[in-house]
Amino acid sequence: MSDSRICEICEKEAIEAECPLCKRQIGKSCLSENICVICNETLCINCKNQLSDRACNICGLLVCEDCSVKINEEIICLNCSSKRRF
Repeated sequence: MSDSRICEICEKEAIEAECPLCKRQIGKSCLSENICVICNETLCINCKNQLSDRACNICGLLVCEDCSVKINEEIICLNCSSKRRF
C-alpha cells in the first residue's frame, strides 16, 4: 500500500508541485526548472517547450515533431536540415 502524498518519482519526499507536462506529483528534489527531472531529461533540445519524441538521424539530438522534418525515411532536426542540401 503506497502513500499518495509522496513524490511519484523518488517515493521518499512530500509532494511540492505537479509537473505541467506529465502531471506527476513531485517532491522538491525531483523538480528541475519547474518541471520534473524525467521531463527535463527528455525535453526537446531546440524549443525546450515540448517533450522530444524522436532523434535527428544526423546529429542524434532529441527533438519534438515541430522541430524536425521527415525527408524520405530520415528524421532531421531543423538545425541540420538548414545546413544540408537535398
